Amino acid sequence: ALPNLPADKLPLLLTSLGLSQGNLGRYPQALQSLQKALDSAKKANAQLSIVEAGSNIGIIYWEMGQYDKAAQFLSQAMQDSRAFNMRRNEGVDSNNLGLVYKSAGQIGVAVNYIDSALAIAREVKNRRAEAIALRNRPLLPRMKGQFPPARHHSLAALAISPDGPLPEAQAPAPL
Repeated sequence: ALPNLPADKLPLLLTSLGLSQGNLGRYPQALQSLQKALDSAKKANAQLSIVEAGSNIGIIYWEMGQYDKAAQFLSQAMQDSRAFNMRRNEGVDSNNLGLVYKSAGQIGVAVNYIDSALAIAREVKNRRAEAIALRNRPLLPRMKGQFPPARHHSLAALAISPDGPLPEAQAPAPL
């Protein structure tokens, strides 16, 4: 049983639970917890929790290889981010959508989303997200055998984040 929490705190708890379950590879339980988080966030009109829960559901579906469902939830989270004027989250979701489409073999679509994520990261001055998008961008030309553009983006990402590797996907929560 869940503790009696204020309506806007329940989605946070359920999201944390879902992420923990996902990290353990318990995807059905993760999806169940995250869907409950999304439903309770909508009921409480907790905008950030709506975006985060939807994004995390998309990431779980991506990890499961269910790219259509991943794209559906990440697209909705991106639309919600835009509607709630959360540009930083919109950029994160755009990056993650690009990775979903890359995984699905739709490189042209992936490039558009990663480029959008890069533009948003620069607009909101999110250097970490910019470096991640620059790091992800070379994956796409490299898949087509276009190595000079891939090298250019890799070096640009390294210039921003010289201290270590960057994750491929980003957590939807603001950094």
